[in-house]
Amino acid sequence: MKKLLLILLFVINIFAADEEKLISMVMQNPSLLDTPQGEMLLKQYGLTKEQVTNMINSKKSPSGDKLAKDSVKTKNNIVVSDNNESDIEALKLKEEIKDKLLSEYEKIIDQELDNKITLEREEKLKELQKEKAKIHPFEYINSETIMDDLKKKQHKKEAKELKRFSDGFFANKNQIDSTSLPVPEWYEISINDGFLVTLFGIKNESYNLKVKSDGTISIPSYGPLQIAGKSYKDAEQLIKDIFKRTFPNNSVVVTIDQYSTMQVSITGDVKAPGVYNLSSLSTLKEALVAANGVNATGSVREIEIKRNGRVFKKIDLYDFIISGNSKDMVFLKANDVVFVPVAKNLVKIEGEVKREAIYELKQNQTLFELLEIAGGLTQKANKEMISIARYGDDNKIAQLSASQKDAKSIALKDMDSIYVYPINEENSNSVFVYGNVFNPGVWEFSSKTKSVGALFNEYIKKDSDIKNLFLPNTFFEYGIIKRYDKNLSYKIIKFNLQEELDGASKTELLAQDEIYIFDNKIINGSEFVEILGEPILKPGKYMYFDGMSVEDLIYAAGAVEGAIIDKEKIKVRSASVNIKKTPFYKLSPYDDVVVYDENLTKPRKYANIYGEIVKQGAYEINESSTLMDLVQMAGGLTQKAARNKIEITKYIVKDNVREKILKIYDKDIDELTSLAIDEFDEVRIFKIPKWNERQSVVLKGEVKYPGEYVIYTGERLYDVIKRAGGFTEDAFLEGSIFSRESLRISQQKELKNSLFTLKQNITSQSLSATQYGGQRASTAELVSLIAELERQADEYAPQGRIALEITQKTVSNVDSPNNIILEDKDVLYVPSKLSTVTIIGEVLSQSTVVYQEGAEVEDYINLAGGLKESANEDAIFIIHANGMTEKASKGWFAASATVKKGDSIFVPPTIDTFSNIAAAKDITSIIYQMALAAASLKVIGAL
Repeated sequence: MKKLLLILLFVINIFAADEEKLISMVMQNPSLLDTPQGEMLLKQYGLTKEQVTNMINSKKSPSGDKLAKDSVKTKNNIVVSDNNESDIEALKLKEEIKDKLLSEYEKIIDQELDNKITLEREEKLKELQKEKAKIHPFEYINSETIMDDLKKKQHKKEAKELKRFSDGFFANKNQIDSTSLPVPEWYEISINDGFLVTLFGIKNESYNLKVKSDGTISIPSYGPLQIAGKSYKDAEQLIKDIFKRTFPNNSVVVTIDQYSTMQVSITGDVKAPGVYNLSSLSTLKEALVAANGVNATGSVREIEIKRNGRVFKKIDLYDFIISGNSKDMVFLKANDVVFVPVAKNLVKIEGEVKREAIYELKQNQTLFELLEIAGGLTQKANKEMISIARYGDDNKIAQLSASQKDAKSIALKDMDSIYVYPINEENSNSVFVYGNVFNPGVWEFSSKTKSVGALFNEYIKKDSDIKNLFLPNTFFEYGIIKRYDKNLSYKIIKFNLQEELDGASKTELLAQDEIYIFDNKIINGSEFVEILGEPILKPGKYMYFDGMSVEDLIYAAGAVEGAIIDKEKIKVRSASVNIKKTPFYKLSPYDDVVVYDENLTKPRKYANIYGEIVKQGAYEINESSTLMDLVQMAGGLTQKAARNKIEITKYIVKDNVREKILKIYDKDIDELTSLAIDEFDEVRIFKIPKWNERQSVVLKGEVKYPGEYVIYTGERLYDVIKRAGGFTEDAFLEGSIFSRESLRISQQKELKNSLFTLKQNITSQSLSATQYGGQRASTAELVSLIAELERQADEYAPQGRIALEITQKTVSNVDSPNNIILEDKDVLYVPSKLSTVTIIGEVLSQSTVVYQEGAEVEDYINLAGGLKESANEDAIFIIHANGMTEKASKGWFAASATVKKGDSIFVPPTIDTFSNIAAAKDITSIIYQMALAAASLKVIGAL
């Protein structure tokens, strides 16, 4: 159905005529498919003319060679059958192809435009000409557009979710690296502090001394020294003195290389209050980071550090965050309490400030101080328009206005919301120029340019060329000024542009005026001509110029690749024109031109030749063409050609029915040199009987002389085994693998088709209300199942294996059914003697184990770790070494299958995604094929 649809699309899109008529034309004149367009599409979709003809003929009614009108409907210009279930798919395919053709068509047009536009001025000209058509002072604007434009001009507060200014400070989780800091002299030595004592001089040595739980360190040749509780300065000197006495001729360096921890309590409005073990060199920052920062209502400007029951220090983090002042960042001590109170004064500021955020202010801080903390105003800020929203005591919100100069006198309160408005950009000292100019937009307005003429002449002076100011076709007799009046409405002022440039008129300009310059073609309209027709690449309207001819228009519109324009039949309005006789036929404004494809109006004649010919295909013929002419055009006969048997199929139309006549010639081709060839003839050259290509098979493994053996037609397996000297003593005949290439290709195709069909069915069912058997399955499970099957199909490709029973006894029996006739590319692999069994599938550990006499399937599965939860215990089967398969359990009253050397035990998965039996069988069949391939690979040692 798809391929037939493609051909119908070819007919519809290329020839654009009635479907029934066109199909009838193709049936009576198959040479239409030999046209350049036909050949291009046939090649693109991998079809032959014969295939298309057969597909179209299959649409005939049983009673004759007419279309079965009663069983055919037309949908979107596509012929589809009432009984064909793939109509919807066909329609979708048509739309996809149309989109693809349209995309390619647009690419061609874009490329053509890029090739024509070579100069920068022309590119800019094209863009501006498009833009100027959109701008017109009298264009109607509806209310919705006016409101949208108004909203763009208004300065509105936007709802923003602002963060506390200090939040970023706590986002950095880095801690102090105590080893990189100098130890303060006041630092109090504590249990678990570690000293590093280094000697230099006669003796170079280092000692690591750690403060023990009793507060002492052990010094070599001295003993314990009580040191906990001393300052670092005193402890350092004491240790140096002792080492100096013991090693008088050495220099001594004492440092702390390991710090103890201390307990600090963090309370108040923090996110995670509690007791923390911190490094003994921690500051307030480390403590607050450990507590995950302060709450949204917590203060960062009045944080208290309490030591020994008193407030030791109050810290304002803003001093450190804004100015980098670290004088208050003192080190904490053991048992310190960090208290974060509730912030008393939180205000929000947004708009034209450099740092929008929520800030904490101290009591009676002013708007001026807030602006400084927020980084100041931006250049766009309106210093006279600062809004303050304040919650009053009367349960109302007061709206206050302020300016920057009043900021020092305005004290802010808790929950104040400040917004700084931007400057109104329309207050600029400028005018706006639109329309037929090279540089539309905002133009400078000054004391020198207070009239229309002065403005444009000022720009002409700068560039010294009026052509760089105005676009081509500028209308100099008329222009418009659109002015926003004091009464808040617009009014129109007309002017003569040429008089303004000459100084004969001086129309006054005001700041914010809008000036419109027009194109002559917009005022007076553009003359055009139109061209249509199948061969035309870019049909449509084109600008008309005086003296324009039909050929000029055809060259401008271009021709579709492969199309030939019939120059003898061109329609201009209601007349037919032959431009071969009148090549410069002049057009008039608004003429419509239609051209036709010569492949349709004057179809060429073709005949086809197939078989043992150098180049098969369709060849153009004339009234005097003979069989020998056709053979020579096709490159002559091949060596395999039977010269004494030729078949020619001819087609005739009788009583409006096309009939086929078959003629067979048993003469030598040299006697048929003058045989006439007619249009649509199909000539077939046969092959010499029993001419076969070289065929061979391959023997591998445990045969005496392995390798490739050339075979003749009808030769059997045991004949080639004898030629190879038979089997070696180590041959494991029961595990022989016989594979056939033709079967492998067939199995691979079948597996691919099965996967495709299964994927299609599952995808379709997953979109419906119910799944197989009325059960609804997860789409994710279905996709996962399909993906796993596709992955395993790639990993365990079919081997084309034929299960044969090959033993020493059967080899000697030439009449054995296993003594099969060989085909080209057959392969026999005979492995070495095996004493193993392979367990694959849904077991915990797929493995190969040593064969055990008398062991059953269950024993081998246990050796592989047992079954997975996903295993289908009732469907386990054995793949014997010779490729035969057998269920592991044959029922309640039958013995279980016997496991032999070289066998593979396959445990399939449980298929519970579907309750539908057919779907389960499809999946089981696919898994079965892959299991056979996996077992074969195991035998030959590939896995």
